[in-house]
Amino acid sequence: MSANENGDNIEQAVANLQRESMAMRQILMLLLAHHGLHSATPNALSSLKELLHEVYSGDAVEEGVRDKIDEIIGDANALSIR
Repeated sequence: MSANENGDNIEQAVANLQRESMAMRQILMLLLAHHGLHSATPNALSSLKELLHEVYSGDAVEEGVRDKIDEIIGDANALSIR
């Protein structure tokens, strides 16, 4: 296998992972929005966000994960309000 073929395979694998990640994000956002719409708790998504902040405390990587999940929760909240 040449270096070019190896590079192409790596690029294809990265592109596949990016598509899978975007699809999982969309699924999670829709599930959260659905839960927010049908939850007996009026602020279900806000409660989830508060719990998330308790779980992810100070680690820089955890903060990055928390920020990404915050963004997804925000998107889901916007969907459930519409």
